[in-house]
Amino acid sequence: MAWSNNRIIFSRPRKHPFPLSLDRFRKMCGSSDARATSWRQTVKKACVEIVEARIAVLCFLDKNDQIVI
Repeated sequence: MAWSNNRIIFSRPRKHPFPLSLDRFRKMCGSSDARATSWRQTVKKACVEIVEARIAVLCFLDKNDQIVI
């Protein structure tokens, strides 16, 4: 589990954790941002911060709107 911009990123301690859907993550965070485009940009920025902080080696939003850590 990692913090980024007051949001929690959940990841499983597995070699290949399964992705988390963008919509499910928004609901888990309790975000009031109803615009998918804006939320997608926020998550992409958070993924960059996670990698830059060396919390995870890999973190990105794939073409199916799944967060991969």
